[in-house]
Amino acid sequence: MRNLLLKTGRGTFHSVASNDILYIERLKGRTRVYLKDKDLRVNVLFSDLFEQLDDSFIQCHRRYLVNLSYVNKFTNRSIRLEQDIVIPVGKIYKNEFIRKMINNHDHLFIKSK
Repeated sequence: MRNLLLKTGRGTFHSVASNDILYIERLKGRTRVYLKDKDLRVNVLFSDLFEQLDDSFIQCHRRYLVNLSYVNKFTNRSIRLEQDIVIPVGKIYKNEFIRKMINNHDHLFIKSK
């Protein structure tokens, strides 16, 4: 677990545990971080924030990063997180997302014969 210091306004910072982040959304010029109990609009570029996160996060769409620990179900087109949150999966991110889900140590992949 890693704590992130996120700037949300002039002189206002929030300390956030990375494992409390469900997903992150790219906005115009800003980023929104969705936590278990609230969301924060932060003054950090989406790409800069992604670089600071560990391997439990993956980009699944040009606008979204998801925390793999909260994925309950997924298809080729969408991801369902806890709290019935649905995130789209972009075509260019689909294969990497599925590969990472299969190789994620938090999930056991059982395939049929």
